Amino acid sequence: MRPLPFSVVFVTSSPIKRRSNLTDIDDLELPDWAVRHHFLNHSPSGCTRPDDLEFFEKVVARPARVFNPFGIPAVAGTIAHDYATDVIVKGVEQAEAFRHAVSRLDEYTPRPWIEKDDWKHNVIRESIYAVPKSDPKVSGTVFELTLEHLLQGVREATAGSNVVEEGKWASIRFNGLTLPTVGQLDLQDRGVIEMKTKWPRNSNQAKKGWGPPTIPKTPDPDHVMQVAFYWRWMREQSENVPVKLIYAGCNGYRVFDSANEPLLSEASMSAALDHMRKVARKREIILQACATRDQLFEMVTPNFKDWKWNNVRPEYFKLACQVWGV
Repeated sequence: MRPLPFSVVFVTSSPIKRRSNLTDIDDLELPDWAVRHHFLNHSPSGCTRPDDLEFFEKVVARPARVFNPFGIPAVAGTIAHDYATDVIVKGVEQAEAFRHAVSRLDEYTPRPWIEKDDWKHNVIRESIYAVPKSDPKVSGTVFELTLEHLLQGVREATAGSNVVEEGKWASIRFNGLTLPTVGQLDLQDRGVIEMKTKWPRNSNQAKKGWGPPTIPKTPDPDHVMQVAFYWRWMREQSENVPVKLIYAGCNGYRVFDSANEPLLSEASMSAALDHMRKVARKREIILQACATRDQLFEMVTPNFKDWKWNNVRPEYFKLACQVWGV
């Protein structure tokens, strides 16, 4: 394997949540193998990534400060999340919160290595969509309607709540694991409130070249695992922890509630947590068995055909190819 160019630094901003209220992980004594490989914790999102990408990201890319910034759908989703938080939690006037959201969207620089990222940004920012069967007729930009529907979904999910707060950082040490699993809730009242946005898709059949997103009819399994983690953490303080999972797009929104959604039942979320624990346990076994970075990446085979490797920054992919010698 070729030596890594750690002297080369590619710094770029990406929508990363701040760990402002989590101190136990910062003070945690970590085993030598975790420090050696720069692999300090697991995360709900990390457990949905393939092993090769997760190891490369934490062991190589982050220490080398070679970052892979998100494209416009993820960035717009973060802005929408913050918009709903500003209005619901911080009491910001809706019009002011929207102006701030648009300003942030306008600051976005399309990623030249992501196919049609510039076009997608323009669709989200400028394209007008008329919501079918709305009475009175509702229309607006894709961005405007998505934020409005997300806000409606959050209001529905939090109806009757005395207090709605910004989500705290959660840390759990699962049985059989050495490292903690860490993640941050979106919002919380007496339960978990998770927000997801959906954005237009390419469509050769549509006159505009794009069609409205599909609002899921059932929760995505990766999202079930994510909210299950937060549910498990909140149950350390209270036995009764409801879970609300909100999907929103320009064409509407849907709120899934653990009170009546089978995939958010206690049994389903417990199964998702067990899967998360097994993924993390396998990774810890691999990390402990490898004395060097070279040994680790000889043991882990890359699969660059996995869709989660799509649209990565060229410098990021080049470094991955160097690591695996391909």
